[in-house]
Amino acid sequence: IPNGVDTNVFRPIKKSVARPAIGVASDRPVLLFVAERPHDEFKGYGRLLEALSQLDANTQPRLLIVGDSAFVPASLGERFETVVFGRVDDERLIALCYAAADVFVLPSVEENAPLVILEALACGTPVVAFPVGGVPEQVRAPLAGRLISGHDAADLARGISDILSCPRL
Repeated sequence: IPNGVDTNVFRPIKKSVARPAIGVASDRPVLLFVAERPHDEFKGYGRLLEALSQLDANTQPRLLIVGDSAFVPASLGERFETVVFGRVDDERLIALCYAAADVFVLPSVEENAPLVILEALACGTPVVAFPVGGVPEQVRAPLAGRLISGHDAADLARGISDILSCPRL
């Protein structure tokens, strides 16, 4: 039996509603990264930061981070705007974060079948991830996002750019 999510909580919400509800402006693309322990090397946080530095200068994304904020470097805000929520236990708040994002990025190099992907997709947010563990069974590219064949930052940056350049319905 596949994992499931409560679609009464994790559901599409208009960005014009979700972003103000969590205090995020709508003036630029929003990327979301969720990890209980972002510093864990398997979560790919360093690879994500490197990918963001390779995005087109005009993109200037805002990065939302949900997870242990003690491991978010202060220098991160010098390169691009970062909103750190820290640990979020409220499902409705995390659903608003997913809905507010233009892209959910899962740069993990090891995973099983992460529930965060199902939650993001249920909120209507495309996913960019590496094809590890059960991720390819969850992210049906190109409709649900992009699976990045390499495990490097350049490929991750291209996947993020690709999603951001797609017209939204």
